[in-house]
Amino acid sequence: MKRLIPFALVLAATACGSTGTDSSGTGDDDDGSSGGFTCASITVGPGMICENTSPPTLRVDFGTGAGQAVPGDDPRLASIDPNKGRYVAAFVPSATEAPAGTANGPGPAGSFIIKNPATGKIGIRAADELCKLKNATFPNAHMCTNDEVLWNVRNGFITAGMTGMAYGTHQDPGLSGVRNSFKGNCGGLTYNSGDLAYTGTRWEAVLSDPKTAGLAADALVVNFVGGVPCSTVGTPIVCCQ
Repeated sequence: MKRLIPFALVLAATACGSTGTDSSGTGDDDDGSSGGFTCASITVGPGMICENTSPPTLRVDFGTGAGQAVPGDDPRLASIDPNKGRYVAAFVPSATEAPAGTANGPGPAGSFIIKNPATGKIGIRAADELCKLKNATFPNAHMCTNDEVLWNVRNGFITAGMTGMAYGTHQDPGLSGVRNSFKGNCGGLTYNSGDLAYTGTRWEAVLSDPKTAGLAADALVVNFVGGVPCSTVGTPIVCCQ
């Protein structure tokens, strides 16, 4: 399906006039040519085709093929990556990935602070980087969000007994007596000290009721357990696609 976009609308976004004049008043545009804008005056991205009409016309070629643009509401997105957000693997940070002590305060090796020793990044960014590093066949691997955890449990990809570090869920009174998700996830997984009411949150996939023991795959709930000390050792980081 092709859609025509008036060239003037695109130029308006860059605050350029259709005559191609610059601040010198010479009548040339920024690429050194004279006269009005042509397709040579711009660089188009994937799925964009410029035609030298008068004025020039930009065509957007929507589709899923090479060089085509995929609109955000296109149902074909599901066929491109049907496993987006699916559980990949879990890992417990090693001593070098959960280092002891930081400028923020003391903490034993294996605490909730997480660091990528190769890049020096800490917190959620480090968790994402390590998920990619440990799951090289999944270039979009990252620390699972809480929504992704729930989606995976509902689809049977995360099973009973699995647990992991959560991000931004626990209601921690902190110092202000109100919800403070930053303190409730150890300062974005960067703060491994127990002072200032910083705590962590982990999730657990558990049976919804003991009577459903024979239906474990279909009767799970996700519990979020708050108030976990940031120095807790052994809570996994769970990675999703």
